[in-house]
Amino acid sequence: MARKINVEDRLLGMMAVEKRFISEKQLTECLNTIEFTHPDKTLESVFLDKEYLTKPQIERLRQQLQASIEIQTKQKERTQKIFGEIALEQNMIDQSQLEKGLAHQEKYLERGLKVQIGQVLSKLSFLTVAQVGRLLESQLKKVLYCKHCKISKIVYDYNSSQIHQCEKCKLDLIEGAAKKQEKKPKQVAHEDLEDDADIGNLDILEL
Repeated sequence: MARKINVEDRLLGMMAVEKRFISEKQLTECLNTIEFTHPDKTLESVFLDKEYLTKPQIERLRQQLQASIEIQTKQKERTQKIFGEIALEQNMIDQSQLEKGLAHQEKYLERGLKVQIGQVLSKLSFLTVAQVGRLLESQLKKVLYCKHCKISKIVYDYNSSQIHQCEKCKLDLIEGAAKKQEKKPKQVAHEDLEDDADIGNLDILEL
């Protein structure tokens, strides 16, 4: 029975190829060995068995991979902070509203739900969807919209000459989500956000 390779192992293998420790062909061979021949083995052990990598090389890759993950995590945390700071500077929200938004975001994270601060502030009726879109654009991001799936997606380093497609239905995304009428949504009780379903109206996904 084929075994699915976990994400961390795949990232490790991709980094080994990127660093030119192994070739793409060798990585594919090792992944196939685990998936179809020896599902009980780890990717590291297969690398060692085939003598494609040494233990010091694997340890270096592990350290570099962990460092890369930590950097990405810090960048995302900084992005959340910058979003709030820009909203404050433009007088779209006040400090107490930002703090409430961050507190609600933390509750979602504790429950394993990855929610952007813009989603939370919009759901709390502190920001409109259009305001969230403009703030994201000021961070060199663009909010695109899928008319079929009714979801939005954040695109980093947006280039209007590129075509972006919905990951679910594969239709082209449009800029419609940020062009809704500037109408302040009805204030909702903050405790209502405890329901996971409440976050669905602004389903922003990261690339």
